[in-house]
Amino acid sequence: MQVSLVLGATLGEDAENAIARIYPNASLHFEAKPLYQKAKTIAEQEARQRFSVDKQFVWQIKIDNKLIGYALMDNVIGKVQPITYLILYTDDLSVSHVKVLRYREQIGGAIQNPRWLEQFKGLKPESSFARGKDVDGITGATISVDALAAGLKRMSVYLSLVQGELSNDD
Repeated sequence: MQVSLVLGATLGEDAENAIARIYPNASLHFEAKPLYQKAKTIAEQEARQRFSVDKQFVWQIKIDNKLIGYALMDNVIGKVQPITYLILYTDDLSVSHVKVLRYREQIGGAIQNPRWLEQFKGLKPESSFARGKDVDGITGATISVDALAAGLKRMSVYLSLVQGELSNDD
């Protein structure tokens, strides 16, 4: 399945370009799959945030045919508009990178700052992702910070529950 058919050419290309900048020698395998209901429910409860789409957009990242990680693209709702982000994981499900692909709100755009996004590196599904604990706040961007942090928690928990299903797909 081509990414552009599912995500739209620009978002799919932006996501794959971001992954390629981080892992230039990797091969990518993309899939858009319906969310697994039981994992979806658990992830939503743990993050206290609902999924805004009914599909997962996931890339398996491989180097020399060895799985080295995953990338997932998702949306969260900021104050009013969706925020589209990409989260990359190592094969042990530690966050390795986070990139905001589209920020559509008028204020709070500081969450796109790569230095601020660095703080998520190394967090795992069992991490809190909570502002004031694992996550520093940003003055004037509280809603965006909380929305993105909850989305990252939700996706991390979800991936931890479905990783076996994803790894079996070659």
